[in-house]
Amino acid sequence: MIAQLKDLGVNFIMTHGYKGAGMTTEAAGMEDARRFAKLARKAGMRVGAYIGGTMLYERLFLDEPLAPQWQAFGPDGGPIFYNQRTHWRYASSAITRASSSISRNPRATRSRPLTPT
Repeated sequence: MIAQLKDLGVNFIMTHGYKGAGMTTEAAGMEDARRFAKLARKAGMRVGAYIGGTMLYERLFLDEPLAPQWQAFGPDGGPIFYNQRTHWRYASSAITRASSSISRNPRATRSRPLTPT
């Protein structure tokens, strides 16, 4: 597959790194991504990894006991969901803070990574 992509002129691949379901749940997929990235880099391609900022809480809460402390809550005390259609995916507090900062000042966090506080 790497050779086919290279033949098509692809020089950058974005793969999944972590989606928010917990390290145990995602271990096999992360290992697949590492192997794929190694092959792509060996072929001279650049590789990026998507790191999700939402929480797939059913699995994550089982895997990481501190994870409930990371979720964002609204003014009513209920969890903030990623959007109105995905009630299986919570927003994390770090992403919620960053989103509100970006909406107030779009240039504020554009050139630096998001880090939880």
